Amino acid sequence: MKKVVRLTCSRCGRTGRDRGNWNVDVRQGVPVAIICPACQTAEENAEAEINLATTDYLGADAFGRILGRIKV
Repeated sequence: MKKVVRLTCSRCGRTGRDRGNWNVDVRQGVPVAIICPACQTAEENAEAEINLATTDYLGADAFGRILGRIKV
């Protein structure tokens, strides 16, 4: 059975399932905000697309920090 993740936007409070282009704001590897597609700025969307194209996300460590490595 697939686990469904319910997301809540840190800006507007909108809730949704794990579909669409939701963004995670990360500071020093720690997720600090979740942003729905309606609240994202063009700059945030562009940054997310660049990160997705250049980074392999590996999961999280024991401290909850997101782990990634540069795609080659």
